Amino acid sequence: MAIFASPVEFFTFAPDSDSSSERVAAVQQSLEIATQTIKDYTEQDIEAVAGRVETFRAKSCVSSLILSQLPVTAITSVTTNAVAFSPYSVDLKTGILSRTDNLSWLMEDVATITYNSGYPTIPFSIRGICMRVAKAMLDNPNAVANYSIGNYSQTAGSQSEGSFTKGERMILDRYRA
Repeated sequence: MAIFASPVEFFTFAPDSDSSSERVAAVQQSLEIATQTIKDYTEQDIEAVAGRVETFRAKSCVSSLILSQLPVTAITSVTTNAVAFSPYSVDLKTGILSRTDNLSWLMEDVATITYNSGYPTIPFSIRGICMRVAKAMLDNPNAVANYSIGNYSQTAGSQSEGSFTKGERMILDRYRA
């Protein structure tokens, strides 16, 4: 799995006097967790992936299929029942692959699409969110949201979707399918 930001980028984003190998390892792990959290939230890989294969069995007669990973950068093959299929068009932004022969895929048809998807360079907004979430994990590993000392009280948060600010969720929502 490629991480969305490197430790070098992180230390530029959040300067730290501790550059020990333990700190770098902790930053690396936090960036990996933040990357996976972003992927889980968006349900997208984000980074470029070549040769992705998806197989569809229509639940009814349909003339369009929706690919799961966006943006689609290229379709390398389409087969129906293991036979090459060519009368189609694809909207690269939405991942909608449509037949152009005025027919539908039938329920017994198995369509297999091989395609490339994702961004060749991780968008800056995604890298920034990744670094901010990683920093929050390092600064507050228990995700403490509230803390009192008199009669001791502590409320813990979550390191999942809840770790994104409202603005970050708005940005990430643009990458969801």
